[in-house]
Amino acid sequence: MFNKANLAVAGAISKNHYAQSVLFHKGGTVATDGHIAVSVTPPSDDIKDAPLIEGKEPTLDYGEFCVDVDAVKKIKKGLSHKETGSFPILRNAFVIGSNGDRKLVATDLSATVAVPVSEDGGPPKSARDMDQLTPEGDPAIEITFNAELMIRLLTIFKEAEGDRYNYPVTFKIWNDTKAVRVDGENMGTGQKIAGLIMPFKP
Repeated sequence: MFNKANLAVAGAISKNHYAQSVLFHKGGTVATDGHIAVSVTPPSDDIKDAPLIEGKEPTLDYGEFCVDVDAVKKIKKGLSHKETGSFPILRNAFVIGSNGDRKLVATDLSATVAVPVSEDGGPPKSARDMDQLTPEGDPAIEITFNAELMIRLLTIFKEAEGDRYNYPVTFKIWNDTKAVRVDGENMGTGQKIAGLIMPFKP
């Protein structure tokens, strides 16, 4: 089964890339557009609490399959109104059926959203192993950030750089306890853009 975190990987798929599907497998979900790749492991909820859906029991015996990005959006909407409430298991999407009859489904017990799955059209199978794709050896430096702050900062850079091209930004890192400086430039106007983001301290 898969939750919103698993479905979030669809954000790694760009419109112009040949692979327009998310790969679902025992280890979770993965998506890539060749520039970024994101993988999320499955949730730890117990599937024995899952309800019957369309008269079928959800299964963990589903192998690998792909779901196109538009269908993933439908499942996300099907989960969007699920609250913790009395049935936290309903925050998950499930696989029902087997072989060529499999579906990915979300339900709130009163309505069900179901989308077809496919054997092909997704990212290369090698993309599911982030450890294999990661460069070998220890990283030069490791810093932990708050994702929301990083998104806010880079969104400002994207807007300030203007134009229809995405110009590069440069990260300057001193050590894991100091702020990281981010520099960019609007090539059209010659304006310099500078930002700082503080390391995350739990």
